[in-house]
Amino acid sequence: MRLWSLTLIFVLTVSTAAREKMEPDALNISGNTIESPYFKFHYSFPQGWLIQDDKLPLERNRETHKKSGVVLWTYNLLLASPGPISADDQLSLPYIHILAIEKAQDLLGNGNYAKSLAKTKSLTILHPPQQQRIAGQNFTRTDLVDKDIHYEALLDTTVRNYFLLFQFHGRTQEEMEALVKTMESTKFDK
Repeated sequence: MRLWSLTLIFVLTVSTAAREKMEPDALNISGNTIESPYFKFHYSFPQGWLIQDDKLPLERNRETHKKSGVVLWTYNLLLASPGPISADDQLSLPYIHILAIEKAQDLLGNGNYAKSLAKTKSLTILHPPQQQRIAGQNFTRTDLVDKDIHYEALLDTTVRNYFLLFQFHGRTQEEMEALVKTMESTKFDK
């Protein structure tokens, strides 16, 4: 009995240590669904869409961090598109991009990221940031347009001290809205 107890304690300790060392950009992918064990969410992108090679973002995230010397890490979690994704991440519309930025929720959260984008690009905010609750998680949604040819909805939230951003890009507002509806598939584990 005592050996069984010691074995159970060892297994629990090892599994807890493994969970603590989990990388923020490590994902499990099954079909059109991604699971982020670190951020504890599941999301399903449109059926038949292609995603960036799941090993490529891990390598690029680390390479970018080393080159920039930036203290705060940015993790690209997902790039998905109905067409191929080039090695340099050049995408044509429509596409979905999910990313996380370490300790940036105060600076970028609550629609501040979208507002700063609108100042630096040729983007117009379609409506002020709006609070939404999705899968039990609070999000701020801001919609932008670039010259009536590129619409994007930005949904941001905070998870584990990270600014987590879901971006939905389309050629029309209707296409963008259809992509935003995929958020209905999102589930956050508690």
